[in-house]
Amino acid sequence: MLAWILAIVGVMTVIGKVEARAIEPTERRLVAANAPVLELNDAQGMYAIGRYVEMLEDPSHRLTLAEVASLRYDSLFQRSKQDIPNFGYSRADYWFRLKVKNRANDPESQWLLEIGYPLIDQVELYFFHQDGTYQIKKAGDLLPFHQREIQYPTFVVGLALDTAQVHTIYLHFSGHSSKQFPMYLWKSLHFFQEKHQEDMAWGCYFGILLVMILYNLFLYFSIRHITYLYYVLYISCFMLVQLSISGYAYQFLWPTLPWFADLSNVFFLGFTIFFGMCFSISLLNIRQMLPRLYPLMIGLGALGLVISVVTLTELVEFPTRIAAMLSLACAFTLFSVGLFMLRKGYRPARFYMIAWTALLLSLIIYISKNAALLPNNFFTNYCMQFGSAMEVILLSLGLGDSINSMKREREKAQLEVILALQENDRIKDAITEELEKKVAERTQEISKQKEELEVLNATKDKFFSIVAHDLKGPLNSMTGFFDLLANHAGMLSAEETQKIAKNLSQSVENTTRLTDNLLTWAMAQMNTLKHQPKAISLSKIIVEKSALFKESADKKQIALQTEIQPGLGIFADENHIRFVLRNLISNALKFTKPAGTITISAIFDNETVKVSVSDDGVGMDEEVLNKIFQIESKYTSEGTSGEKGTGLGLLLCKEFVERNNGKLWATSLPGKGSTFTFSMKKLAD
Repeated sequence: MLAWILAIVGVMTVIGKVEARAIEPTERRLVAANAPVLELNDAQGMYAIGRYVEMLEDPSHRLTLAEVASLRYDSLFQRSKQDIPNFGYSRADYWFRLKVKNRANDPESQWLLEIGYPLIDQVELYFFHQDGTYQIKKAGDLLPFHQREIQYPTFVVGLALDTAQVHTIYLHFSGHSSKQFPMYLWKSLHFFQEKHQEDMAWGCYFGILLVMILYNLFLYFSIRHITYLYYVLYISCFMLVQLSISGYAYQFLWPTLPWFADLSNVFFLGFTIFFGMCFSISLLNIRQMLPRLYPLMIGLGALGLVISVVTLTELVEFPTRIAAMLSLACAFTLFSVGLFMLRKGYRPARFYMIAWTALLLSLIIYISKNAALLPNNFFTNYCMQFGSAMEVILLSLGLGDSINSMKREREKAQLEVILALQENDRIKDAITEELEKKVAERTQEISKQKEELEVLNATKDKFFSIVAHDLKGPLNSMTGFFDLLANHAGMLSAEETQKIAKNLSQSVENTTRLTDNLLTWAMAQMNTLKHQPKAISLSKIIVEKSALFKESADKKQIALQTEIQPGLGIFADENHIRFVLRNLISNALKFTKPAGTITISAIFDNETVKVSVSDDGVGMDEEVLNKIFQIESKYTSEGTSGEKGTGLGLLLCKEFVERNNGKLWATSLPGKGSTFTFSMKKLAD
């Protein structure tokens, strides 16, 4: 590809019509002696010529080369103070004058002049020779693409710059496009090397858009949800806008339609506004959630279609300016709607707000650059690409999240219907003919939920099976011990009798603990366990619980330590917190070997209070760690002294912590010990 482009450069044809004539001596006016001179050398491959040019504004659109090159207009030229001159949506024509001298050692090196804004309507370049003759090279998006000297999205022409000579170049810009003029002089090889990387970046950007279009189009055909279709149409039109702005659309899609190339960016922008509004209305459910704003959003979308039609009729002189104002109005409207929906707790609005914030900021920066309010540089030139790529990806995530949320709500409603039907089945004498009709109508929906119901029933059965096993073990042990005492008491020594009594006491204690936990868990599930939050001193509760377990720790020769910051206050149910601490400390004692250490710490962590119970006991591997908080895989194991666990304590701890707006988690390593931590919002000062 590079060799092919260099071959084109070698045989450079002149854009449009190339004229060569001499200005009469009376009107010849090259550049004044004090004009800036751009000197080229071998060390630099690219020059931004914005500060080397002199400018002349022509609001009358009537000045000719002979006039602007005459002594009469010499004093009217003003030197540019910008790297990239930018006059926004000005109606005037602009003349630029450049004086350049080639000091490169390689006389054969080819130099290229690039005007880096692809949407300029008309460009006329006048290249003066030493003898006063000049050439005219014409460019702009109002000329067919094949007439360009270099087949590239921006305007690029070759300059034959002889060494040791000063060349004068006049540039005349006219038309209705934004008057911004990023101008550069390149060595040809350096130009094509740099532009190859730029083309690759554009390719990645359009590739992202195309992948999102195809992916969501496939999803639309799969689930037939209209929001996906609106999204695909919105992103497709937006991609066409970006293709038009970058000049690639004119090069590859409609190179023989200059009139459409001049209008295509505004034409597709109107459709982008329309489909963007349709997508937002559908995604955020505006018709039901915000019915008063629905007509406004429909009206703004319809204005986008009007702009597209008016652009083709050319009834408006500056449609780009109107489209830009409408784009800003729509962006602020959608941003406000998204913010309102976010405050209402509408889940899809989260991704939506992040996406539109990114696009809105990039849109403001880009329009401000076009209006000459911000400088023309790499960031302002490509901010729309960065912002839109983020918006496309985040909107797709938000769309998927919205569909999943609706699916979950529908499944939840269906599950509630299933449970209601099961209850009605137990009291079938009260079933009415109307209910039977409803059951018949919903049979098809119920069948889809059968598998989920079976999973729930299996989980319930497994749970009760585990609980029955936990009760059966201690009861069998007690039965055996009582049988020994009843039938063989005379054969037992005092030591054996004491050991049996100790085991009976431990079995009764385990059974009592299991029964207490079962009752507490059942009350929690039925929401009959009262939740009475209040301001409590966490430091006081920790000290009390440490003292409660001090005797048990001493019996097992375990050091029980506390590290508590003063003034730890939280707003929670005191009974819940006591239960959580009691279970966590009890578990730590259970799984810590004699001579081990248990540390209870409580500290402030930003806006929360974090409480940790750490031990250096047996620890757990990752598989066990993943089971301890799951009811369907209730896990229990013996302690270091044969203590039995109920398996429900940690489940209740997690539920009580979450009921008090906190979080509970655990970390552990086999043989190194475990740390159970819960955090809650600290009490306001």
